[in-house]
Amino acid sequence: MLFSDFSTSSSLIVKQYYNMLKRKKKKVFPHSSFFDKIKDRGIPKNRKIKVILSFIVFAFLVYRFCAGPYGFFQIHSLLEEKKSLERESRMLKAEIVDLGIEKKRLNDDPFYIEKQARERLGLIKEGEKMYRVIHKEKPGNPKPLQTSPADSASR
Repeated sequence: MLFSDFSTSSSLIVKQYYNMLKRKKKKVFPHSSFFDKIKDRGIPKNRKIKVILSFIVFAFLVYRFCAGPYGFFQIHSLLEEKKSLERESRMLKAEIVDLGIEKKRLNDDPFYIEKQARERLGLIKEGEKMYRVIHKEKPGNPKPLQTSPADSASR
C-alpha cells in the first residue's frame, strides 16, 4: 500500500511538473522569432478581415469622391471651364453688338463711311492733295512704322 501511495503521489508530482513546464514554454516562446510573438499577440482573423475590408471601402470612397469621374477635382475643373466659357460668351456678345453698331453706321452715316475710306484705304476726294510726312531717322537707329488703330483692325 505504501508503494501504491508513492506511485500515485509521484505520478501526481510528475503531472504537475509537466504542466508547469508546458505553461512555461507557452509564455517564454523559446524557439519562436520576433514576428511569431507579434502574430500571437496580434488581431484575431475576423478582425483582420474587417479592418482590411474597411480600408478597401474607405479607399474606394476617397477615390470616388476626390478623383473619380464625378469627384471633386473633376467637378472643380468643369466649373472652371464653365466660367471661362461664360466669360468668352459675354465677350463675343459684346463684339456682336459692336459690329452691329458699326454695320448700322456704315449703312446710314455718310461721314463715317468717308472717314473709314480715308483712314483704312487712304482715299482722297477730287481736288485734294495728300501730303505724307516722312521723318528722317539716324542711319543706325531706325524706328518701326507707326500705324493707326484702324489699320491694325483691318488686317
